[in-house]
Amino acid sequence: MTITIHKGANKIGGSITEISAGNSRIIIDFGADLPGSDKELTEIVNAEFEIDGVTRGELNCDAVILTHYHGDHVGLYEKILPEIPIYIGETAKKINLVLTKWLAKYHHVSQAALSRAENFQTYHANEPLTFGSIKVTPYYTDHSAFDAYMLLIEADGKRILHTGDFRTHGKSGPGVLKCLKYYVDKVDAVICEGTRIDWTEPPMTQREIENEADKLVRENKHTFVLCSSTNIDHIHAMYRASEKNYRMFICDDYQINVLMAANSGGKYSFKYLYTYNQNLDPHIAERGFCCLVRANGRDEECIEKYRETSLLIYSMWMGYINGPCHNNQTARFVESFPKWTYLHTSGHASRDAIKDVLETVKPNIVIPIHTEHSESFDGVCSAKTIHLNDGESYILKSNGKNY
Repeated sequence: MTITIHKGANKIGGSITEISAGNSRIIIDFGADLPGSDKELTEIVNAEFEIDGVTRGELNCDAVILTHYHGDHVGLYEKILPEIPIYIGETAKKINLVLTKWLAKYHHVSQAALSRAENFQTYHANEPLTFGSIKVTPYYTDHSAFDAYMLLIEADGKRILHTGDFRTHGKSGPGVLKCLKYYVDKVDAVICEGTRIDWTEPPMTQREIENEADKLVRENKHTFVLCSSTNIDHIHAMYRASEKNYRMFICDDYQINVLMAANSGGKYSFKYLYTYNQNLDPHIAERGFCCLVRANGRDEECIEKYRETSLLIYSMWMGYINGPCHNNQTARFVESFPKWTYLHTSGHASRDAIKDVLETVKPNIVIPIHTEHSESFDGVCSAKTIHLNDGESYILKSNGKNY
């Protein structure tokens, strides 16, 4: 069995991994590079990226399997040859379709891209998929994207765990290690995300997020929240805080459609959702609100009316405000509020969580991906760390030495 890291070996985002065995070949994730300081260069890199047999030339791929719907894992799917089936979780497909339809409405993606997303095939937790000699079993994991999965890949007598993006401090976090212990057990190799491998401090848990959200909404009659529209755990924390404190929960039509898609997964319940108009003002005067907003100006009517009396809760990565991916629009939006605070936890595993996963499945080798600190995997567990660059491969032999 051969593992090839096409993209994402030494950076965060743009994840594309290939696993082949005999005449069978699958790709895991097909992500776009995240926009960095040079947005134009990133767009060129994404546009020029190709894989023979997958995006061009003679067809030579059995399937592309997406671990979740974040753009750095799905963003280049339109380049995949149309004959190749693309798989994603059932609820993840619904959420991704809401986003894709919205992007198509504003001409940010083509109708062809929308059509392809509508034709994604779906998989379910614990139900194996077979592609030639390769068997793939998805296992539900905890991440800031709802309906995200780890993948167990089996072929040639070898077993590989691809972690996708994961964490253990979110709402579903306690189930991650239990699932690996009882359903996966020992593997030969782990392809492991390491976004926060350098993170040694205990992360803020989802329970702590919920408690702080309750406090902030209780103490502030008008609360705006800037967060990812698909971070369902965080939005649910804000929704529960609104319910407890009898606040109106306000968001736009697009966000309502995302939350209704998440409802279909059976894990969440979003019942009372409002879109802002002037008819709500009397009710807001009585009850107050918690309102999800964006930095693109579309919520300006509500924001301008209540900005001076509101708290803005910023619930995204601080790197967009004062880091390497600084976003002028986001920074100006946040700083336009007289009062704002930060409430956020990462969608990615801490060093201790990565160690726990590796010690649970006891691999012989670990291949880091989705990280800027590949060297930090050395010594995390007893497994040997294999450091690959983009385009490099590693062979797991069915008998004899690996190389």
